[in-house]
Parts: sequence; structure tokens; C-alpha cells
Amino acid sequence: MTGFRAPASRATRIVVFAPELSHSVCKAIVEINRRINGAEWLIVGAAPRRADRSTVGQPDMPGAEYSVDRVLARPEVSYFNAATASAATVERVKEFAADVGLSLAAPLIAPGLADVPRLGTINLHMGKLPEYGGLSPVFWALWNDEEEVFCTAHFVSAGGKNGDVIGEAGVVRPRYATVRSMELVLGEIGIKLLGDAVEEMLADNIRPRQQGSVGRSYPNPTSSQIDVLRRRLASALPDRSSPYRRAARSVYDFLRLQLGRLARRFNTGPIVTVLAYHRVNDDLRDNVTVGIEQFDQQMAVLREHCCLVTIEEVVSGILPVKDPRPLVCVTFDDGYKDNFTNALPILMKHQVPAAFFVSTGFIGTTRRFPHDVQKGLFDLENMQWDDLREMRECGFVIGSHTVNHIDCGTAAGDVLHLELHQSLKALQTELGVGKAIFAYPFGRKENMSPEALHRIKQVGYLGCLSAYGGVNRRRVDPFDVRRFGVNWPYSNLGFRSRICG
Repeated sequence: MTGFRAPASRATRIVVFAPELSHSVCKAIVEINRRINGAEWLIVGAAPRRADRSTVGQPDMPGAEYSVDRVLARPEVSYFNAATASAATVERVKEFAADVGLSLAAPLIAPGLADVPRLGTINLHMGKLPEYGGLSPVFWALWNDEEEVFCTAHFVSAGGKNGDVIGEAGVVRPRYATVRSMELVLGEIGIKLLGDAVEEMLADNIRPRQQGSVGRSYPNPTSSQIDVLRRRLASALPDRSSPYRRAARSVYDFLRLQLGRLARRFNTGPIVTVLAYHRVNDDLRDNVTVGIEQFDQQMAVLREHCCLVTIEEVVSGILPVKDPRPLVCVTFDDGYKDNFTNALPILMKHQVPAAFFVSTGFIGTTRRFPHDVQKGLFDLENMQWDDLREMRECGFVIGSHTVNHIDCGTAAGDVLHLELHQSLKALQTELGVGKAIFAYPFGRKENMSPEALHRIKQVGYLGCLSAYGGVNRRRVDPFDVRRFGVNWPYSNLGFRSRICG
């Protein structure tokens, strides 16, 4: 899409009212700025907390462009510290002469301030209006068992109340959705909705509608209501084990974590843990799926407690050996669409590098993977080549998983060679990949063979990854990189003990 261009007289000016520069606020600014060529920005809010690791840009990490320091360093962005909505704030906004105002993260806007921008101020509300006005709309939508959840772009009217609706977008509620997972999904949808609204306002192509009188303004839920909804949502999950076994597992994970911390003091070489994910969604709970909120929590754990390395560093053996934290690398197999729609935004939010090993014969098709067909799963969407191009542009590694997801341990030599060669050729043609890394489908020991390893080296792959568990101690063999799979039964403590214990 070609970005909107302001009239030649001057650049488009956008003022953002935000109580804090969270990841979602920063991402909205960056993404809308891509669409509005040459825009100038004024951010009005409290002083940013630069010490927060999640908002500090890590050099060369995917998603660093959405960090506070990188956003504030942009030449087109100015910042006005306004802890309170004072007369000085109003005067500064008037002086900026904004065309459009954006109210992000629910700030309190002083009377009259929303009317200062020439075309008005719009707000992103994480709920359907007017049905779910007020606070915590996603919580109340799930509380009321709604089949769809929405976000709404609307004008902020005089006095800061909800004004006319500019547009709305929704998503069908997945079977295992949580409040947080729906907020994450709606946050991504909402950024696009805001961008559309800004472009329509600047093009004088907006057709707002009144909210109407049928609706409700909800309060924040009480702690007891939060607990009731949490237990109700948890009751839909498949039964993992008895409460006694879960309690025993928690004790085990806690002890393992503490012992792991002690053991790392005596390690004489690097230990690299490579994680293998497949799907990130709330539609399924099986042995190759993690939930959206769960994945967000896990990536936060990695960012906070681990030294994150790329698969290229692992294969090359060039690792930060002096870093005392656990070395962890994130990978994905197969090529499911939810890797792009759900996992990618979370990886970029936490600035976690990752590699995606795709079966090229499934990309851009409706084919189903053999392990899904065996389970009767026929509605899982695959990624498109454009998805992979965007991921590669964001700094993620794309590798091979054969063409047809074959068992490399039993395939004939000529079939193996063709699969390995054609998969690499597709990555080179479609994505401009040079040399690539390979991950075995069905990556257990019985699915690998000396013949397969010979063919992998012969075709020219830089290394290959298994999936039968274990960590990589001291010297990493680039053609036997061990990984362990992550799926939904992992608790937060269990996940952390697995990578840090």
C-alpha cells in the first residue's frame, strides 16, 4: 500500500495522548507513521520509564524499532511531558497545530483538549460500542460468553466521552481464549483499524455513525469476579493431571530451578537450550500447541532471565560464553499461519530472535501436515510466501523442513536429495536466502540416518536440528543441534525450570 501524502503546504501533524509509552503505543506510532508519509508527531504523556527492559531497544533485535528509546529518537517525533492535563498542555497542543489526535491506552483528556486537532481526536476502545463501554471490555465480553470480541475506533467528544464510531473490527473467540490473549489479538487488529481511520480522516472519506442509546458502561471487575472467570475458562481445558500431581510437579520444578542456578556457577562451558515450537493459538490444546497468553508469558521469561541467541550463532559456535545467564534459542517448525499472526507480534514485542523451519511444499497451499491429518485436523491454515518475506525483513531466520515433511530416516537416498535440494531452491528463489539451516521433520533419533546426514551436507546446508530433547553442552555440533518441544501443559514455573534448571 502506498502511504497517504499530506498536502504540499506542510506535513501532516498527529498528536498522541498517552499516559505511558507502552509497547502497544509505540508500535501504533511506528506503524501509522509508515502509512502517513512525512508525518510529524507530538507525544503528550508522562515521562517514559526507560529502565523497563521490555521498552529498551536491543541492538539488531527484531522489534527494536518499537522500543521507547528508538521511537523518541525519531527526528519526526517530539515529546511533551504532561503528567497532568494543565493549561500548559493545552497551549502546547494548540501550538503544534495537529491535524489528528490519537488517544491511546485510555488517558484522561482535559475538557476541550480533544477538540484542538483540526479533524478531531480518535480513541481505540477494546470493545464493541456502545454495548461494551467503560472499563475492561474484553473481560466483560468473555464474562457474558460473547462469540466474538471487538475493538472500536471512535471520536472523543467534548468532555472526553465516547463519540461517533469511525470503524470496528472483531474476531471470533477461540475455544481456549483468555482475557489477556484476546487483548493481545485485538491490539494488533486495533493498530490497523487506527491506521485506516487516520487515512480516511485525512482523505475526508470518513463516514462516522452515532453510537445509539442501547449500551452499557462497565466498571472494573472485582477480584472475586476475576477469579470466577479464570476458573470458568480453566475448566474448558483438557484435564492434565490430578491436583496432587500438579502440586508435586510444582515442588519439583522449584527445586530444579534452584539447583540449576547453583550448578551454573560451576559450568566450564556454554550450555545452549534450543526450544522447538509448532503452533501458537487458542483453538487447540495438543502436544504441538501453546496458547497465545502462555507464549507471551514465556517470551517475557526469556527476555528477563536468559541470554537470547540466534540459530546462526548456535550453528556457528560463536556464543556469548561470558554471559552467566542461560543461553536460549527459539525455533518453529512446519509453517503454520498462526506463527505469523500470533507468534510474530509477541516475538517482536519482547525482542526475541527466532528461526522458522518451513516445509516449502505447504507454503501458500491448503495442504495439511501428516500429523494433523492423523488427528483429524483439516482447518489449520499455512503461511504464505509474503508472510515469510515480511518475517525475513523483520530479521527472523527462515530455514528448511524439506518440501513435503518427509521422514528422513526411511526415505530413499534420491528422494532425500530431491527434497533437500528443492526446499533450499524454493527458499533461495522466493526469499533470497543464501545458505540455509535444516531441521528434521519427525526429528527423533529413528527419523535420522547416516544417509540423511550425508545428503544434508552434500546439498550445502550449514547445519541441522533434531527434536528428540536434550540441551547442547560445551561444544555444539552444528549437524546435531538438540532441541526440546514446548506445548501447552507447561506452567510458567515449569517452563522456567526447564530452561534455567
